[in-house]
Amino acid sequence: RDLVRSRGLGDVYKRQEIDSIVDKNGQVISCEVSGVVTCRCFLSGMPDLTLIFSNPRLLSDVSFHPCVRYNRWEVDKVISFVPPDGTFKLMTYRVTQGIQLPIYVKPQITFGAGGSSGGGSVNIMVGPKFTLGKPIEELNLTIPFSKAVATTNLKPNHGTIEFDEIEKVCVWKIGKLPKDKSPLLTGTLTLISSTQIPDSSPTILVDFEVSSYTASGIKVESLTLHNEKYRNFYKGVKMLTKAGNFQVRS
Repeated sequence: RDLVRSRGLGDVYKRQEIDSIVDKNGQVISCEVSGVVTCRCFLSGMPDLTLIFSNPRLLSDVSFHPCVRYNRWEVDKVISFVPPDGTFKLMTYRVTQGIQLPIYVKPQITFGAGGSSGGGSVNIMVGPKFTLGKPIEELNLTIPFSKAVATTNLKPNHGTIEFDEIEKVCVWKIGKLPKDKSPLLTGTLTLISSTQIPDSSPTILVDFEVSSYTASGIKVESLTLHNEKYRNFYKGVKMLTKAGNFQVRS
């Protein structure tokens, strides 16, 4: 008779960070995803797990935990392993193609022409792009203005702003991206007198998180248990995509 063990828990957490540079017209200049797969396992006996990804050949620079049978990955692109107890990093990887950005940022930051006493205007719109209906959360935009800026008069239609008068950095805290409107930040800038108009507009840094979503198209197709049977076996897969170094030029 097969032995049925009482303890069985296997969780897989897949976290991805997007590093991207986007120009002011929305064209992607560079983009890559770095990913980490973490496992949390408490399985009695000698369980054998098989993890299969969709589009595994998109993965590059793959590094595995010693428990993974590397030959199986080389031949079949399947991750086969006997997990240690506890939480451990199963693998890391990069993806450089087929990436869909979940968010767009449309910035218009201009300065007046002629002389040193000009001002400037700000118009920045944010919205979802490819999210498959998943909400974008923890959304913040950091705008490092030129030291030539004396004061700002900025108003968002959603969220709050904080402006550091010394560093000349504005942080627009949006939080969860609303579904019924596109967040918009508008206003004016005043330059310090007797200073030259800035030669270029700032590069905006974007932070966000999207749960249960993958920008790279890499998904867990299956997680299969072999060699053991458990009375109560729980397995789960969770995904999180967030911004790494995500820049939008204005």
